[in-house]
Amino acid sequence: MLGMTFAIGLLDSSAAAAHVRLVTKKQYSQSGASETEAERAIRLFNEGKFDDSISLAKLIQAGLSNFSTEEKWQLLIIAAQMEQGDYAKALETVDAAIERFPNSIRIRWVGEEVCRFNGQTKRALVIMEEMRELV
Repeated sequence: MLGMTFAIGLLDSSAAAAHVRLVTKKQYSQSGASETEAERAIRLFNEGKFDDSISLAKLIQAGLSNFSTEEKWQLLIIAAQMEQGDYAKALETVDAAIERFPNSIRIRWVGEEVCRFNGQTKRALVIMEEMRELV
């Protein structure tokens, strides 16, 4: 099972899904979404119900006014799309997220792996260079 880390963006292929499973209630109770919604989105991801997790994450994200918190839900959506093997859709989500969060290292970190899964190794290298420039 492929894994995407939506909170910190590790590139290890198994670390991402594991990280999603380790997200605590506290992290998401501060996110602007109700704790119940956040827990449910993560539980659905952990149960392999990726379509449901994506739908709920999008609903939560749509109701957020906190710009920085919205990024976390983009990362969950990308992780779920990657777990489903929908690499092309994950790449579309990465593109939209980079446009929305142009200074996000976490989105780029995950995006680098998504590019590699889509056979875009040159673009992955460009994203890595962009991360260096942002640091």
